[in-house]
Amino acid sequence: MITFATKITRMLSLGIVLVLCASFVTSAVTETCNEMPSCSLFPNQDRGIVSVQDMIQEVQSKHWIMIYYSQFSTKQTYGKCNFRWNAPDSDQNIRKDLMCYNIDIEKCESFDQIVKRKVSDCSRVEEYENTKLYSKFYSQDLKTYVWFYTCYTSDEGNDCTAEYIDLLVSKNKFPDSSDSELDLQGLPWHLIATDLKTHFNMDMSDDKVKFSWKGPECGFDGKVIKTSGASNGRQNIVAFFVIMSLYTLLF
Repeated sequence: MITFATKITRMLSLGIVLVLCASFVTSAVTETCNEMPSCSLFPNQDRGIVSVQDMIQEVQSKHWIMIYYSQFSTKQTYGKCNFRWNAPDSDQNIRKDLMCYNIDIEKCESFDQIVKRKVSDCSRVEEYENTKLYSKFYSQDLKTYVWFYTCYTSDEGNDCTAEYIDLLVSKNKFPDSSDSELDLQGLPWHLIATDLKTHFNMDMSDDKVKFSWKGPECGFDGKVIKTSGASNGRQNIVAFFVIMSLYTLLF
């Protein structure tokens, strides 16, 4: 039987490793095609590149859920968001279904888009709705998670003025429990944290990184699905960061 003390010890060990890892990772916010620096304990395999083939095999037509978000310009008013990338049509148009729960008005809102895929010079897949909207994907384990970066608007100097970084997990991998809340145990947090640090120079403890999987959910039909409250995953994550905070204070 695994005791509570054993669980705490394991989580503390992971916290120590992530702290050590962060000290070795050099940020690389700007995309380059050179071998990117990575943590020696958790290497950033293939620079977290998601290719077109990866999208087709692992992302397309599956149900993805946002559990963390980062927004840098205006106040976030959305809770749970559900994503689905459909197969391209004959003209290579891809319908992206995006349904979010608006916390302020307590309703579901649809942000469906028609996008096209391109391949960057670094072989990373990108998506465009027009010349101003583009998205990129980062992951070392697409069967479980993907960091989804989107720039919605840019100024005349082509600097992004409204951008988001969302952590999406596969609902196929982490299905809802009996109370309609995700079971997030088993996520590769060491890879998730390494990607966030390597590509965006951010940590999971950053004030800009917000937990979003709480409260009502929206189905792709736009109907609200009531849930019981914070998920078990939320409780596990809170415990994880409390332990990391204690470790930081002690050392």
